Amino acid sequence: MKMLHRKYGVTRFNAVAHSWGNNAVMYYLEKYSDNKDQPQIDSLVNIAAPMQVLNHNIYRRNDWRYSPQLTKDFRSYMAPDSVIHKLHIRELNIMGQLSMKDHFDKAVPVSSAKSLKKVFKGPHQTYEARLFTGHRAEHSALTRRNPRVLHDIESFLWERNK
Repeated sequence: MKMLHRKYGVTRFNAVAHSWGNNAVMYYLEKYSDNKDQPQIDSLVNIAAPMQVLNHNIYRRNDWRYSPQLTKDFRSYMAPDSVIHKLHIRELNIMGQLSMKDHFDKAVPVSSAKSLKKVFKGPHQTYEARLFTGHRAEHSALTRRNPRVLHDIESFLWERNK
């Protein structure tokens, strides 16, 4: 981001993150957003964001996905003195749910993704959520095979001033 600022004069940016990429963006926002020498975020789209330690009963994959670091980082994002709360930001949270009985997108529980609502509640922030259901709401399908998701992302990022 520093290079984009120095070389091209970028001062503002939008970000779209999927799955574990959400954690990287959130970490960047918390650790570097108060540095005015770096570009500042305008809008963020989180897709299938695993924001809290995942439930072993729902999510039975690799143990490293249950890292206590997730909980520690998420608590810092929710803390009253979090840098994220001070940002002027628009956030769109896209979640998938295979069926009404599943409560997850095959990888991330809806409850984990929904927890972002607890983060983006600052005075200069807007939070929107979209829940997609069915086979095109599967974790990787959200970004590759779901035209409704792509439409919502485009509309959110580029049509706000129309």
